[in-house]
Amino acid sequence: RDGIGVTLVLPDQQADVSHVARMLGQSEEYASEGMKVAPPRLVYASKRRNSKWGPSRPRRKI
Repeated sequence: RDGIGVTLVLPDQQADVSHVARMLGQSEEYASEGMKVAPPRLVYASKRRNSKWGPSRPRRKI
């Protein structure tokens, strides 16, 4: 299908729409329309110490 779509974006939605544009490979088009492209989100951060779920289990000593 061919067509043109228009998306109205409020200032507080700009970062979320920017992430969607990046996932669809439309970052350049998004930026060329004067919209600010948000930095990539951190997908995974491993923090074993001081977890909110309690202390990590001690390692077994062999």
